[in-house]
Amino acid sequence: GFGTLVAKGNKYEGQWQDDLRHGRGRYSFKNGDLYDGEFHQGKFHGHGKYTFHTSGQTVEAVFRSGQPIKTKGLTM
Repeated sequence: GFGTLVAKGNKYEGQWQDDLRHGRGRYSFKNGDLYDGEFHQGKFHGHGKYTFHTSGQTVEAVFRSGQPIKTKGLTM
């Protein structure tokens, strides 16, 4: 399904499966950072873009189990 969860200042909007973030979604962190991309069993997984709030830098990457494994570089 699709839904929104706000907890401890963080917000997730996107697809869910078995009560986990799964599919396409957008995760806004309490500190202002943003991840927009794919999730698998609650973790960043697949293509995604991570934006750092303080610097405005963006990393586009392929993520696996929450970690970037192949980046497309930083942009300002």
